[in-house]
Amino acid sequence: MLRHVFAVGLVPALLSLAAADLAGAQTASTQASEAASPEVSGEALQADSALIPVAPVMLPQLRSPEIIRTEDFSLTLGARLQLRFTYDSPDEGDDVGSFTIRRGRMSLGGSAWEHFRYAMQMELSGGSVNIIDANISHQFAPMATLRVGQAKAFFGRQQLNSSGNLHFVDRTIVDGRFSGQRQNGIALHGQNEGRTFEYGVGIHNGNGINQANNNDSYMFAGRAVLTPLGAYSPAESAFDYPDSPLVAIGLGGLMNTTGTGEEATDITRFNVETAFKLQGFNITAELYWEDAEPTGQESLNTIGWYLQPGFLLPNRRNEVAVRYAVISPDTSTDTDQIETGIAFSHYWAAHRAKLQADVRRIEMKAADEQDWQLRVQMQLTL
Repeated sequence: MLRHVFAVGLVPALLSLAAADLAGAQTASTQASEAASPEVSGEALQADSALIPVAPVMLPQLRSPEIIRTEDFSLTLGARLQLRFTYDSPDEGDDVGSFTIRRGRMSLGGSAWEHFRYAMQMELSGGSVNIIDANISHQFAPMATLRVGQAKAFFGRQQLNSSGNLHFVDRTIVDGRFSGQRQNGIALHGQNEGRTFEYGVGIHNGNGINQANNNDSYMFAGRAVLTPLGAYSPAESAFDYPDSPLVAIGLGGLMNTTGTGEEATDITRFNVETAFKLQGFNITAELYWEDAEPTGQESLNTIGWYLQPGFLLPNRRNEVAVRYAVISPDTSTDTDQIETGIAFSHYWAAHRAKLQADVRRIEMKAADEQDWQLRVQMQLTL
């Protein structure tokens, strides 16, 4: 119990030090610049591939630099570094603390010959170079853009949001269990001129990044989202601090077959997503339902959901968020997994430069265990 108290106390202490440091260094001219800055979306250079988030609302001068522009071609470079300390306190076994490079990414994108946009993102952490995004897009109608290559499948709001634009240090256990993740394939997506409706549908190999298909089936994924009160960035938090409410609500579906032969499993998933913000208050929630039918066996239904509210203080520098997430298979015994957590964030340049810390408990009913975890992470996005 003492280690849990220590962990919970350490989180706000670290962020308080950061806030005090910032308050001493802030200048009046910077404050005036922030107040006069227009709203800029935290979306990526190419929203569907979560590349190169553009400048936050408060510091628009921090756009990713455009390195090359000619009559036929442009190139923009970006990078993201997440340096993390994790302290695990499991029910069984010893406590372990570790420093890691959670993400170290380089990205590039731009336009080519008027008709095309391209995007590529490489993960450098782990001692090797791994291409996680590589795609070419062509917009052939106002609400229709064709994308070919590797990118995120259109299924799951938190997954489609960049991992750099989260309330917490990382995504929920529900996202990892249900969302479409990155896939190789072809997709069609678009949004209306007023940015109150968007959609995306795709056909993919269905077995993850940099993988050829291993069966005669494909993964089909799609979503449609309404934002009737105005454009709503997928980024968590509320840096635009809207005086009137903004809301997003969407539906999604996914069909896939994993494995081959007698080990094949047919999977069907549905998703409902919603988000709301008003001034500093903001909340994101998703509900998933899955039917998994292994060859020659009875199907298994699983429900997953999470609720994640946050509040950004009026100075737009500090935020607190809480999370409750559940994965609940329909089994004869209780095999639920439950994630409960609280997070604190201090922002120097919205999501592009921030210090985050969270404490969470993962409860595994089948093993009757409760594991605790403290994470502290520094992020810079260039």
